[in-house]
Amino acid sequence: MALFAARDRSVHSRRRRDWQPAFSPQAIRHYEEKVLLHIEELDQQLELKAKSGAVDWYESVDWCQEQIQARLAKGPAPELRDLTYYIMEKEKENNVDAGPWLRGIVCSPSWREALAAVLHELVLHPEHIDKLHAELGDTCLTDTNALAELPHLNAVIQEAMRLHPFLPTGGIRKTTDTGVTIWDVHIPPHTTARIASNRAPPSSQTGGPPRPEMVRNAAAHAPFSLGKYNCIGQHLAMRMMRYTLARVIKKYRFYHPPGVDGSEMEGEKADRFTSFAGPVPLVFELR
Repeated sequence: MALFAARDRSVHSRRRRDWQPAFSPQAIRHYEEKVLLHIEELDQQLELKAKSGAVDWYESVDWCQEQIQARLAKGPAPELRDLTYYIMEKEKENNVDAGPWLRGIVCSPSWREALAAVLHELVLHPEHIDKLHAELGDTCLTDTNALAELPHLNAVIQEAMRLHPFLPTGGIRKTTDTGVTIWDVHIPPHTTARIASNRAPPSSQTGGPPRPEMVRNAAAHAPFSLGKYNCIGQHLAMRMMRYTLARVIKKYRFYHPPGVDGSEMEGEKADRFTSFAGPVPLVFELR
């Protein structure tokens, strides 16, 4: 059972504690050096493909997943204190098979879908590519604190996750023995409820500039969920997305190949509890 689906609070708390050391601030700082090495390898792959023409973003992501599978094959190794190390240590302590957990998390499409959504939206609105490139300026691309302070970079990531939620139909919840009343509507006990991730169209589709006065509560945008059941890896995910996007935007120009308008991404998207977007073919050029 997935961690977020454990409705028994004691079970959820116990399993979340198993994951917690892997996402502590100390562990994340330790990962950064390793993450940056993989981003360097991804950059090399993109540069090779940039010299040969169009690229499907997911091809590069598939290469990343091959690297993850190779790491899983090594098993727990004290000299490799990465995410897999912490979970495999728990496997030994609790005598459980952590392989399916790890493959479900580190090979999950969530992070690739988010990055693909950002690139998809940027190609549709190329003026933001130029704005991001200007914002990056002389910023150190490996300084996580500096990247976290760039307002447009972070706004673009958040907007892409709003427009392309990873859980398009929302999370599933079941009411307790007493049910629950939301406003003036009572939902009976033991009823399964699903809340869709409804989204407003971007300002480019409504024909006007952003309208901050329409935002009643910014907390309503919660791509990583809220409370005790929020995404335990959200801080690591944001760092990885900032690092990757900063490197790609700083080094490359990218756009749709001839005859492609970007409609495949939405047109072929499938909702299988999590989102599976269509292809995102792009042409990369070195700046």
